[in-house]
Amino acid sequence: MQNVKWINYGGNLICDMKTASKLLLLREKTIYNLVSKGDLRVFKVGRKNFFTKEEIERYQRQRVILK
Repeated sequence: MQNVKWINYGGNLICDMKTASKLLLLREKTIYNLVSKGDLRVFKVGRKNFFTKEEIERYQRQRVILK
């Protein structure tokens, strides 16, 4: 992956919404829609949404298969 700042949170590597949109090449609004449909799992820390590295990679693989 690109040189992205991953945050280590309790053993999980997580990134914020802005970084996730860069990694997935999607707009933040699109990512919110994916989360609401259940296609992308969100990792909540307080009131902020984060995404685990495994979840981002899983979604990227799934998207490649669908294309």
